Amino acid sequence: MMNQHARLVIEMYDLPTFTFSESAVEDLGSGGGFSGAQLWKLNGSASSFCLRRWPNSHPDRERLAWIHLVLAHAKHNECPFVAAPIRSLKDETFTTEDGSLWEVTPWMPGVADFNLNPSDVKLSNAMEALARFHLASAQVSLDFRQSTNLQARLSQLNHLPAKLEQIKASSFANQDTPTINLAELLANIEIADRIIAPTLRNQLPDFAAMTWPVQPVIRDVWHDHILFSRDDVTGLVDFGAMQMDHVSLDIARLLGSLRFTRDKQIDLSGRPSDDLSYWQAAITAYSQIRRLNEAEIALIPLLDASGILLGSMSWLNWILIENRSFENLEWVQARIEFLVRRLQQLIAAYQ
Repeated sequence: MMNQHARLVIEMYDLPTFTFSESAVEDLGSGGGFSGAQLWKLNGSASSFCLRRWPNSHPDRERLAWIHLVLAHAKHNECPFVAAPIRSLKDETFTTEDGSLWEVTPWMPGVADFNLNPSDVKLSNAMEALARFHLASAQVSLDFRQSTNLQARLSQLNHLPAKLEQIKASSFANQDTPTINLAELLANIEIADRIIAPTLRNQLPDFAAMTWPVQPVIRDVWHDHILFSRDDVTGLVDFGAMQMDHVSLDIARLLGSLRFTRDKQIDLSGRPSDDLSYWQAAITAYSQIRRLNEAEIALIPLLDASGILLGSMSWLNWILIENRSFENLEWVQARIEFLVRRLQQLIAAYQ
């Protein structure tokens, strides 16, 4: 039986071609994500919609209103692939029910199939779509200051050895997710701490001290959030992590998830060691829409490496220290395996 709170939210909207019935509402659970959100697909006769229940922990009403403002602006400014919120019968972009925030967006067409069918055309289109979103979102909020994310990463890198000791002192025997190979992830993090982290701690402070143009960035833009119909980007989804920072964060996040599928490695200059054309093509495609300067380009590989290393530590902390539970352990295992292989790539590139 359908969640009663979801049904009450649906009744707050006038959705063209959608007629409520139990069979028309598809419960997607978390949709493969780890944010704690719940998703339903509302299947209409000619168009479909996505109902999202945000986790109580984030975002709050003020931040969600800001996110929705950015998305609505981008949708109407050369970003038709953005899943912007639909207004309710009360002319609101989100509603409150059962103590949670809810939203309805169009169901975006396409599939996240870059892994299965990579191509230079799809890579170029993904980068162009990201650049168009950045241009549009900067029209909503723009400032000039140091990067909050870079400051946070430097702090985390400096505390990494102590955090590793805390992780190693935790009991793997008490791990309630025995199917997940955390020992291999930990071993690669320890190697990365010796080989990669010193370079990051040496180079990132100069970038952290710089003043950057900061604007709305997606932060969680990666392979599974870019939907393609053939070679065209027809969906850019999941904006719950959006914050004000520098666009290089998004570029590094997206390229890091797509580059891995093509088995590319990056040297310290930020270029793929085995295929220069891949890196150049991605940056060129983005720069044709939004220009990048030398500092912005140089920062991207450092953000990629630090993101993979610190992201790996976050997973160990969530599972071994915070004892978080997850809906689907297969998704978690796939993410851990991805991080292990990316760490191995980066270690090889930095040696």
